[in-house]
Amino acid sequence: MSILTKTTQDLYLDFLATLESAVNQDSPLNDKAFLRVFSGDQAMLVKSLIKFGQKNALQNLASTAYGDGLERIALEYNVPRKAAQETILNIALPAGDGIVIPETVIFTGDSNGAVYYPDAPATGSGGAALLTVSAEIPGADGNLNDGETLSMDRQIAGAETTATIISTEQLGVNEEEETLWQRRVQQAVRKKAGGENSDDIRTWAEATPGVAAAFPYTGRPYGDPTPTAPPDRTIYIQATEDIDPDGIAPPALLDTVKDNLLTDPETGRSRETLGMTDEFLFVESIRITNIYTEIRGLTTPSGQETQVKTAIEAATAAYYKNLRPFIQGLDFEGNRQDKITDLTVSDTIEDVLKANNSSARAAAFALIPSVFLGEYTLLPGELTKQPAGGVSYG
Repeated sequence: MSILTKTTQDLYLDFLATLESAVNQDSPLNDKAFLRVFSGDQAMLVKSLIKFGQKNALQNLASTAYGDGLERIALEYNVPRKAAQETILNIALPAGDGIVIPETVIFTGDSNGAVYYPDAPATGSGGAALLTVSAEIPGADGNLNDGETLSMDRQIAGAETTATIISTEQLGVNEEEETLWQRRVQQAVRKKAGGENSDDIRTWAEATPGVAAAFPYTGRPYGDPTPTAPPDRTIYIQATEDIDPDGIAPPALLDTVKDNLLTDPETGRSRETLGMTDEFLFVESIRITNIYTEIRGLTTPSGQETQVKTAIEAATAAYYKNLRPFIQGLDFEGNRQDKITDLTVSDTIEDVLKANNSSARAAAFALIPSVFLGEYTLLPGELTKQPAGGVSYG
């Protein structure tokens, strides 16, 4: 049941009526009349107290808290906000045998301009010096792909100045977004953990920097033809947008997640339980399915067609982006968002049309352009998006 909160005007009229009743006379209509001024002051004071109370009430719930309020709840449930971390790369610099590359040299990424410092000196052997370098500034801007190059800031006799990235030791990530942190805190409040169950798996995976969401399932990865045995379990990882705009998790992040699922990164203790060993754990990236939308018979006010189309495409893109796979027994049924229907797509578009005094005859969606569906349920580890040009008009 909702609670009606009175407006400032309602409070003003209530106070005025009370005061007029107390003195048994009507207040003059002049806005500067004492009773009217006093009632207005009282109304604004009470309204500010109501808003103060509402704000602080919201800070008591993980689903609505923010800032310091969210931090207090997170501290109570031991869910700290994930800090930014720097990129760490393994690189190879062509150098003669015995040539020492000191740790005082500086490398710069040729494609991103980020600065990297070696963790230790290295000596050339077999034609190359192998170094581990860390980005100067934490964050995803320091990430590079294998095979990309770094330039050294000085010439060392017997060595070249261009190094090649061999592998990523640690992905750089930005500080966790507050909305993602809030969701983790809310899950911790609801959590029913123990015995390395799905709740534990999700919590441990999502505590890994760079992970936006985790979707744990029993069984082997979707589409794997190998028969599934009871210990098999698969967890799909969605990366944060600073790592990949679509959430595709790179191999380095998947490796880190798997390590954290097997071993507590803080204590070093094994998290494996009897029978639930490494060989039965599969950590994979989510996959993205494109969704296409067709709108038929669009009618807009004169001169507003482009504006309305832009609003429609933004609304449908947001709708598809917010769909999530549903994990039975783990996710809250009331928040289920794993099914697309022509009705929900039409409702999303209708909201935009009404706001812009426009109309359309019909709308439909498809996984393959022009092959329309009535409904579609997301498969394990599947998320969706609207590709460029994914909305057409007929």
